[in-house]
Amino acid sequence: MTPAARGSCLVAAAAVCWGAQPTLTKLLFVQRLGPVELSALRAVIALALLAGLLAAAAPKRLLVARTDLPLLALFGVAGMALVNWAYFVNIRHNTVATAVLLAQTAPVIVAPLSAVLFRERIGRRVRAACALSVLGALVMVSGGGAGPLALNVTGLAAGLFCALAYAVYTLLGKRVLVRHDASTVLVYALLFATLFWGVVAPRAYRDVPDLTRDAWAGLLALSTVSTLVPFALSLRGMSLLAPTRAAIMLTLEPVAAIVIAWLALGEPLGPFEAAGGALVVGAALLVQRQA
Repeated sequence: MTPAARGSCLVAAAAVCWGAQPTLTKLLFVQRLGPVELSALRAVIALALLAGLLAAAAPKRLLVARTDLPLLALFGVAGMALVNWAYFVNIRHNTVATAVLLAQTAPVIVAPLSAVLFRERIGRRVRAACALSVLGALVMVSGGGAGPLALNVTGLAAGLFCALAYAVYTLLGKRVLVRHDASTVLVYALLFATLFWGVVAPRAYRDVPDLTRDAWAGLLALSTVSTLVPFALSLRGMSLLAPTRAAIMLTLEPVAAIVIAWLALGEPLGPFEAAGGALVVGAALLVQRQA
């Protein structure tokens, strides 16, 4: 398997793990945890787990030069804290289907920025894959044309900001991975995300409501299955891929999200969801073939 193919598989696996987020988020919203609380608690729990693991198994990965801290801080705030917050706000103010569509416009943002910042050559096949991924997301949420998408001003703004945040995460991730291992980048991103929420929203840590055992189990799952595992996989995968290809592979997330919601929550999985999912998978395969 070539490095590019291995990177594609890693990013695809990360997308599947992130696909569990909408279901976990819906369950945790019921526990009186809002977007800020979820983002903050998710970061600090994941940080504690990863930092402890690295301290025990590979302490040298916790060491970075002072000159690298500003870029790592930027990635932690813009590529970690704000991505998580934007995603949770997106889910709260939109239907899952609409949120998925808005978030999956990220490749369209990444492609031109990557061409400018990284001089990535955007060929016809990659442009076609961008179009397929967005079309697939649109088909998945169309519901057969039964009615307009459920949008509101706040939800629209949150969804588009979520897409922008994903684009920033992809582009910054490529930059920070030039100098550091994926686990080092992730632990510092979580550290700066935790510090960011500690300054911006200290109540998220101080005024945690009394949570049930199920709520803590959900937070632990969100911090591992939908945070540590996919971020580690995606960062490693992005080190082997061009940013646009990585962004397109991440559009597998809505396919996984719809299937997981269908299995766990009983949400409908009809022919339009299946057709849209096939288009997104096709876009990912198109990029994989080029790799």
